[in-house]
Amino acid sequence: FFQEQIVPEDSNLEMSNIREEISPSMVKFEMDVGELIVERKKLDKKSSFFIESQLGTAGIRGTAFRLSVNDKTQSLEVLRGQVDTLNKERQITSVINGQRADMSESESSSPSLLPDTTSEEIENVCNLLAEVSAEITVGEVVKKQNEANPPITLILDENGFEYAMRKKIRRPRGRILQEDYDRVENLQSHPENNSELDDIRFLEKLTKLRRLQLHSLFINDISSLSRLSNLELLNLHCERVLNYKPVSNLVNIKVLSLGSSQLNFFTKFSKLEELSLRAGFDFEILEKFAKLKILKINYGGQSEKLNNFINLKRLNKLELIFTPQKDPPLNKKGLKELAIMLPDTEIYLKTRNW
Repeated sequence: FFQEQIVPEDSNLEMSNIREEISPSMVKFEMDVGELIVERKKLDKKSSFFIESQLGTAGIRGTAFRLSVNDKTQSLEVLRGQVDTLNKERQITSVINGQRADMSESESSSPSLLPDTTSEEIENVCNLLAEVSAEITVGEVVKKQNEANPPITLILDENGFEYAMRKKIRRPRGRILQEDYDRVENLQSHPENNSELDDIRFLEKLTKLRRLQLHSLFINDISSLSRLSNLELLNLHCERVLNYKPVSNLVNIKVLSLGSSQLNFFTKFSKLEELSLRAGFDFEILEKFAKLKILKINYGGQSEKLNNFINLKRLNKLELIFTPQKDPPLNKKGLKELAIMLPDTEIYLKTRNW
């Protein structure tokens, strides 16, 4: 089942006053055994409604009917409208209002008149359905639709983006709509998940994305990130990237993690609260991040000048992370002096966990 996002003209409009579908949809039931009574409002031109059984497929456009199925036979009774059935031999039978037709593994019967008692049974159920749903408003339906379609988190593996997307929305075939892409708020790609991502042009569709984590040895072009104006968290560790200019205008980012020391591309990030990057950057640039509270610096054997930290008294937390086989950026004496320099900051000297 899928239904495009409902955009109501009147949220207080009740279902009893609606004659047509309120947004396009795709519905497919797989029915092995049982009985189903359906009253379906007239479908949008872009919509589809199918019921599949072991014996065939029923296609609906807007009708009221009853379908009874067991492992050997199928019975279709149409109260209003028209239902087209397709058997295993690809033969189509159209059953219209006031008719019934049966199907088995060996044959399909021609439509015949529906008995009055059967019509009355189906009508009674349809009236009950209408009564139960009559006062439900479009606004209530929209609320339930939103609850049923929460934000999506995608974790990419060796199968790539489209596979992960289709799996998440449970649509192995057919179009992926922009409304589907708009549900993606969090995306992660990392070699630990067998992701060998090299082409990220699909990101241009994810305009509602809020959190992005990209770890790749193959990505060298990040121009697609320039459209992600809603990003609040960016974890970008792509060894081949040399030009970070495409992300320079993503001014809503609050958390930034870089596999680089090229901080000069990010000076417009006025909302930045947490920063992680490699050593070797210009500490003066940090003065542009007035809201910065957490700073994590990764060292690969470099030492650090104590005076570089003198203007970072606003920090709540400072982590100095170094490679276990290399010397730390500050010795014990330097660490004590740093604690005196930043009395209100939690300071940690850590070895990197690979």
